[in-house]
This record gives sequence, C-alpha cells and structure tokens, in this order.
Amino acid sequence: MILPLLVSLTFAIAIFFVGPLLLTSLLRGQIGDGWLNITLEGVIRLALLVGYLYLIGRVPDIQRVFGYHGAEHKAINAMEQGDPLDVEHVRRASRVHTRCGTGFMLLVMVVSIVVFAFVGSPTLLIKIISRIVLVPVVAGIAYELMRLGAANYRYRVVRWLLALAWLCRV
Repeated sequence: MILPLLVSLTFAIAIFFVGPLLLTSLLRGQIGDGWLNITLEGVIRLALLVGYLYLIGRVPDIQRVFGYHGAEHKAINAMEQGDPLDVEHVRRASRVHTRCGTGFMLLVMVVSIVVFAFVGSPTLLIKIISRIVLVPVVAGIAYELMRLGAANYRYRVVRWLLALAWLCRV
C-alpha cells in the first residue's frame, strides 16, 4: 500500500507542481522572473487541476462517483444540521459542503501561488526542490483556511468565497 501511495504522490507533485514550473521556466525570456512568472505558474497549475477534473468527469464510472460525492455532501450537511438521515431531510440538504476535498485541492493550488512567491527567483534546481519541500506547508495552510472558512460560514463574505470556489469546480 505504501508503494502505490508514493508513486501517486510523486506523479501528482511532478504534474501539478514541478510541471508548471518547468513550463514557465521555458518562457522566462518573455515573462521574466517576477510576479507574472509566479502567477502564470499558478494559473497553469490551476488549469491542469480543473482540466484533470473535467476530463475524468467525462468517464461514466467517475460520473457515478461524482454523483455519490454530492449525495455524501447532502447526508453530511443534514447530519451536521441535526436532521434525521432519511430521504426527505437529506434531499433538502445542500450539495455544497464547506470542507469538500475537491475544494481543498483548488485551495491548495491558489495558496501555492502565494507561498511559492516567497521563494523568489533562485536557480531552477532550488525552485524545483522548493516546490517539492513546500507541498506539506501549502497543504497545511490550505487546510487551516478551509477550517477557518467552515467555522465562519455564517458570514456573507465567507459564503461568497466558498460559493466562488464551488463554481470553479467542474
């Protein structure tokens, strides 16, 4: 079980963190090393994730999984509101959940833009190492932001931001 986990994490980090860095390093002459480079890298990272979700969402078996995913959100929302877990109450509950894993992945991609900006413009090797080493830091910050959003869902601005994240999902 450890080997498949390590292989999948390696591929995910290579595709979503190192890949965009290598793409923007090819454009370094045109866009430089500043904020445009960092932002473009983040946009590529986000586009890869959204594209990935879109493509796997077209597979019939995954569409079924996504359907169950929405039903799971409804059941959790009903339970957290203190409603009984019967069809009537679960059907009325929202499909949007403040602590959704897909929303977390999107948040990780956005937080990574800010965190990686602090690395600056060292050599390509140092940037690659920083992307790999800082993945747990980015994930930790994203997790805490998600918890903060869930705890403050009663505020309109938080609901708006979470709805925006929901709309960005495929």
